[in-house]
Amino acid sequence: LKTNGVPQDVERLALEERARDAPPALLQYDARIAALNQELDLVVSERAKLQRHYQDAKTLLHPIRTLPSDLLREVFSWCSPTWEELAENLKKETLNHSSLNASNAPWSLSQVSTGWRTVALSSPLLW
Repeated sequence: LKTNGVPQDVERLALEERARDAPPALLQYDARIAALNQELDLVVSERAKLQRHYQDAKTLLHPIRTLPSDLLREVFSWCSPTWEELAENLKKETLNHSSLNASNAPWSLSQVSTGWRTVALSSPLLW
């Protein structure tokens, strides 16, 4: 392939042999590649499943899930502005807290989980 010259007889025989033997060998490689791709797909799928189970386990074992309700209420109370803070902001005309905005506490806290919703809704100081 380094020259445009006609191959010599020895080269011609080697090239013909290579041309004859290549298609079946290529089919074998294609079959191996297909099998390896199938195995790779299986391994990727198993890894994804394990990753989901790992994430679920981490979520379920997170320490925040072990906090008692009274401690959650205390944490939640620090997330919501007090009446004094609201009144002070109203005087300064810097009130940027809408009690109806779902992205503000306590609404946002009540959307995290059923447990947090129960605690938030049962905490009159938040509302």
